[in-house]
Amino acid sequence: MNHLYEQLTALKLTGFRDALKKQLAQPGTYQELGFEERLSLLTAEELTCRENRKAERLIKHARFRLNAELSKLDYR
Repeated sequence: MNHLYEQLTALKLTGFRDALKKQLAQPGTYQELGFEERLSLLTAEELTCRENRKAERLIKHARFRLNAELSKLDYR
């Protein structure tokens, strides 16, 4: 299994790798799902991780002067 994790890391599929570790740690939760369903969950997690990393990178490179939060907006 360690070889598989190394391959996923080499392919830069770290979201997939982490989701697979999560699935294997909770076998009862995912055991009843078919192969395609589990693979779909893993690929969806990889896509989500990539989107999150892209958003973080874009925010970092934007160099905003202030860190704004929606919860701190004053609607008066």
